Amino acid sequence: MPGAGDPAASSVRLSESLVALTRDDSLRSTLAAVAPEHALTFVSDVEDLSSHLQIEPAGVAILDSAALNVPPAELARLLRAQFPELVLIVAGGPQDQAALSAQIAQGTVYRFLHKPVSAQRVKLFVDAAWRRHDVEHATGTFAALRPDAPSSEPTLSRRALWIAAAVLAIVSGALVFALSQSVVWHRAALPSPTPKRAAAPVQAGPVAGLLARADAALARGALTAPPAENAADLYRQVLQRDATNARGHRGLLLVADDLLTEAEQALLAGRIDEAAQLNEAARAIEPDNVRVTFLTAQIAEDRRRSLPPPAAAQREAHARDLQAQVKSFLDRAESAEHSGDLLTPADSNAKLFVDAAAALAPDDPAVSAARHDLAMQMLAQAQAAVRAGNLSSAERWTQAASDAGAPEAELAAAQHALQGLRAPPAQPSQPAQPAETDHALTLFEQRLAEGKLWSPAHDSAQYYLAQLEAADPTRPSTVLARTALVARLLDEARRAAASNDFGTAWESLALARTAGASEPDATAVESTIAAERSAATIPESTLEKVHNVAPVYPPAAELLGRGGFVDLQFTVRADGTVADIAVTHAEPRGMFDSAAVQAVRQWRYKPVLRDGRPVDQRASLRVVFKP
Repeated sequence: MPGAGDPAASSVRLSESLVALTRDDSLRSTLAAVAPEHALTFVSDVEDLSSHLQIEPAGVAILDSAALNVPPAELARLLRAQFPELVLIVAGGPQDQAALSAQIAQGTVYRFLHKPVSAQRVKLFVDAAWRRHDVEHATGTFAALRPDAPSSEPTLSRRALWIAAAVLAIVSGALVFALSQSVVWHRAALPSPTPKRAAAPVQAGPVAGLLARADAALARGALTAPPAENAADLYRQVLQRDATNARGHRGLLLVADDLLTEAEQALLAGRIDEAAQLNEAARAIEPDNVRVTFLTAQIAEDRRRSLPPPAAAQREAHARDLQAQVKSFLDRAESAEHSGDLLTPADSNAKLFVDAAAALAPDDPAVSAARHDLAMQMLAQAQAAVRAGNLSSAERWTQAASDAGAPEAELAAAQHALQGLRAPPAQPSQPAQPAETDHALTLFEQRLAEGKLWSPAHDSAQYYLAQLEAADPTRPSTVLARTALVARLLDEARRAAASNDFGTAWESLALARTAGASEPDATAVESTIAAERSAATIPESTLEKVHNVAPVYPPAAELLGRGGFVDLQFTVRADGTVADIAVTHAEPRGMFDSAAVQAVRQWRYKPVLRDGRPVDQRASLRVVFKP
């Protein structure tokens, strides 16, 4: 993006907005989340878009095909004719992309955004569109296309759009001809679609000529050819003469972005060698671009699939290459962990790189170890937040650890710590005296008999045991109290498992371990819980869902073009909410786990009834992801 020192770009950005024509709530919320720095306007139909563009200047427009009542290609042509500096992004499905192939190739449509969208890809496209707009405005790339006088090209007026819709309804085969013949030009009656804007800084001397040639090459798509007259070489020549030239740097970034987009499209079309060449050209400009890294892995995998069954030597070579790629991702994940970048930034964090490694080698022990280590680091962050008394941070890290597949027992302990943070027990202000200790022992025995093992937090057996241990952990009565509480917690875990209350079962087991349960006893109860949970599970399809949230396609999977599935087990509570979600199998492992868990956690069901009463019910489900 242009820096603060670029006056032309700053002037444009302050006066222009991003307008999105869509009725899709998911797309709206995603845009609001990823583009807060832009003035953002939503319209729901083509007529509203026409009105908005005639009154308010816009630099980037996103058109949702599902909300259009005219063909996207025709609307794009009309918009480009009247607003030549407006950068267009169209969202839709594969059929919409195919219908727009000519407009995409010509540059009338800058990018095509596949639905359902991911936040990372939306941000990538929006930022790239603004970069393209800034360059086009600064260089005057489309100055020659600006309609300053009446022309035979139709304008985007309400009358034009209504006529287009009517013609489409009557005879779609004659749409283009009918539009060109029947739409009346009204430019003289409309306000100018774009106000005067600050001009780009004037470049003098040889640099000015190089920039003009580079911008022209970029506009016509001459990214790396022909020699000496392509955008990449020309922008490099600019920077050789003026290393601080902002337009030169911005132009190179736009070249890399276009190369990567062309590489992705070539890969989707099965042109692997072409995709590899484009990707390497982008690497020469931006070697650290994460899209280059992901495309490299995907190209290698697609190339392997396209070859005949390899000989032993070739298989070994491929295995070495694959292992090197996996190691590269895991090394980057480790580096991000050391920097504390577990979940952010969105395009370079430890979880993203571990997911990418899992997509290439889901059964690799090193990948499994990396996933486990990442989840445990998240739990450590949650524990640190608990110790610091930061409830919101503790909740966020505990949730992240759950999504990353943290072991259930450790996760239950973290969730219990959260409960304590929400209602912290009062701590003794000074060492307990013998009389106070005896009183604590009496209260411990009473709460144990009442079954108040850990709740309420400030008046439970666990609470009074903590007071006894603070006074004298070696006192015989304290040792007996600890043993009694461990036994009751293990019994409670078994009882809860038998009642299908698996959340309570795991929590009781975690507390028993914390209180000092022996590992053989704890492992035996853990096996009992797992067996009970498996036996009590029914297919999710037999339940009645009352609220559904679609999973968000993971950015790593989208960049790699991967699909897969996740097998889940979870508990539908008596109030219809979902809890105790566990991933039982996934393909590829680690790639879609978090997205599936996050979606299912938000689902709601009609409670299961037994003897007329709502009860907890364990269910199983496969969530499928298609690229």
